Amino acid sequence: MSPPLDIEVPDSLVASYAGNGGEAERAWTGGLPTLAAELLGRWELEPDGDVGSGEAPTPPFHP
Repeated sequence: MSPPLDIEVPDSLVASYAGNGGEAERAWTGGLPTLAAELLGRWELEPDGDVGSGEAPTPPFHP
């Protein structure tokens, strides 16, 4: 069995959810390391770099 992974949620992602101020948001971001580790194990993947976060811009709509 592999050693436990030390997965850190990026501060920018935590801040974006904490801005909503709810307990559900804090619980969700707090559970992300466990969820990521479970999915990596289930899919037999290994991380190969730092965790990142960001937002995709919404493309302009032209009718």
